Amino acid sequence: MTAGLSGDPQHAPRAPLRCRLPRRAATFFVLACALASHLPALGVGFVSDDVLAVENNPIFARPADWTVFLTAPGRAVPAFPHFRPAVLLSYGLETVIWGRSAVVYHVTNVLLHVLAVALVLKLAGTLSPWPHRGGRAGMAAALLFAIHPMTVEATSFIWARSSLLFSVFAVAAVLLFARYRRADRPGSLVLSLSCYVLSLLSKEQAVALPALLLLVDAPYWLPPGSYLPGWQRRPPTLSPPAGGGRYGGGPGLPRLAAHAAFVAITVLYLWLRRYVLGSIGNPHPERPFAADIKVQMISLAEYLRRWSMGLGLGLGEHRPPPPPLLDAVAAALPALVVLAGAAFWWYRRRDAVSAGALWFSAAIFPVCLPVGFQAPVKEHYSYLAGIGVCVTLASLAMHLVSRAPRGTSAAFPRPLLQVAVLAAAVALGGETYRRGQMWVSQLPLAAEAAARYPNNPLHLSSYAFRLVDLGRLAEAAALLERAARFDPPFPGALVGLAAIAERTGDPLQAEQYYRRAIAADTKDPFAPQSYAGFLKRMRRFEDAAVVLADTAGRIGAANARIELGRTLLALGRPREAMAAFSRCLAAIPGHAAAAEGLAIATWAAGDRREGRRLYHGLVSGLSDAQADLVLGRVYRDFRLSSGALAAPPAPGPAAGGAGGSANANTR
Repeated sequence: MTAGLSGDPQHAPRAPLRCRLPRRAATFFVLACALASHLPALGVGFVSDDVLAVENNPIFARPADWTVFLTAPGRAVPAFPHFRPAVLLSYGLETVIWGRSAVVYHVTNVLLHVLAVALVLKLAGTLSPWPHRGGRAGMAAALLFAIHPMTVEATSFIWARSSLLFSVFAVAAVLLFARYRRADRPGSLVLSLSCYVLSLLSKEQAVALPALLLLVDAPYWLPPGSYLPGWQRRPPTLSPPAGGGRYGGGPGLPRLAAHAAFVAITVLYLWLRRYVLGSIGNPHPERPFAADIKVQMISLAEYLRRWSMGLGLGLGEHRPPPPPLLDAVAAALPALVVLAGAAFWWYRRRDAVSAGALWFSAAIFPVCLPVGFQAPVKEHYSYLAGIGVCVTLASLAMHLVSRAPRGTSAAFPRPLLQVAVLAAAVALGGETYRRGQMWVSQLPLAAEAAARYPNNPLHLSSYAFRLVDLGRLAEAAALLERAARFDPPFPGALVGLAAIAERTGDPLQAEQYYRRAIAADTKDPFAPQSYAGFLKRMRRFEDAAVVLADTAGRIGAANARIELGRTLLALGRPREAMAAFSRCLAAIPGHAAAAEGLAIATWAAGDRREGRRLYHGLVSGLSDAQADLVLGRVYRDFRLSSGALAAPPAPGPAAGGAGGSANANTR
């Protein structure tokens, strides 16, 4: 009989567990709660990034082009050039088999969450500080993770599948590695390495896995005779335990070799990402490193607070900067709490509490790196890290509600505790279900965010934009005016006011708002790109080209270069457009929109053969005549949009007949 990860028979429980609730029934209850609390996700359509990345992405319906998932991620999803081929392949398979259905995508997300809960059930029981009560702590941790509101975004947001998929593979890799350590099965190590590779191919955040695996071997790096109870008790001597396995002899070469394999895969992955694919870099190089650290620590505190308090908002949040006096406290407090809690509970010999805290710290670390920083708080970013918080909270609860000595046979769960757990599950699951329903329309979600953070201009603007979509322009204008009064003004609010002014037929006022938005943040490309779109709608293509050229040269935004190239094509300047698209491809190799624009511009500049060759690299199966037809039609559409070409006459009986005879005579 084994105990914890060590498989040491000397520390098996002294009395059997007497549980009134069969384990299989409890497991079914946990998985049913995970499924039921996330059922509203099936009614959510394509939202936010889902529209551009999944719904309107033609590549998922073309299996012949799926090789770009590995070779050129920028061509697969131009707006999000992440290297996540496993996730993209899952989208492609669903699209080919079931069609482009939001319900199918969400069913897969919900099932992945249920699978993650099942793996957490095994993991949390393994990490329990009480071997004879490990199943109870595992059940509590898995139940908390199953119905936590912070998991709603991962299932309701199709593009967040990367967080679900990489977490499933990461937890599976940890469990297989623990099995290899316990039973000395090389096949388990191979499977663990395979799961790690799949996790890396699902999301970059998986680079934290080697640190998580140290939790499996942590006790064996300590001096001989160190006492660690429960989930990993070290044998009293250096000789292997009677049950076999690799737990004797301290670290040793075999133990180091296993970790070295994971480290080697991590180094190779980072090298490929940085020097081959070129998709790792600091998205905010102009910001001081100290400011990045400050924002990351504030984000870490927010993640920890939300998971610990059972909160969930369902929106990517940009926290407002704190007052200068609180900067040092905000930066130091989360790290001190995590480290102090881990050290204290390790000393108190409640290992799962410290193991959960260390799990959270290691899993959240890639999210809080300044190099990989995108947004301060997004709930699905912390999906894997939240497992550690749930393990810690469940272990603390087990310690508080059951103070029976280790190895006793006290009946569990007690009737009162059963009722309390059921009531808590219903309450928390109901909150998760309610937040899932809010994702269906998203208007209540935005309204709650604006009410909870009335001084956050991002939430005010998000709510206002949804009101604009519903035609409630007066309410939206009031919210945007309020968001624009912050110091410094929020560019998104000013852009929203410009859009309302344009809708109400006041282009002069709209242009003033756009100019104020550009002046409010000279490093943000959103405002100048929106202004350029406004100028093109006003048929001022020359002015739009000037704005986009200035934005591309000053900020270097890829979208600005692409829009500049398209504007130059509309103006009939294909060679200048070629330069704009080429600069975008130099910054982001394989960018699909830039590659397509370069093919059109090259063809329009007179080099038809090279233009066809570039276009054949994007769309396979077309003849040269078909490529000429498509490229000519697209270029003509660009020219028509600027008014440089006269629109063709509307078809009619008289015009059609006259036109037909005239053309015949001309030929």
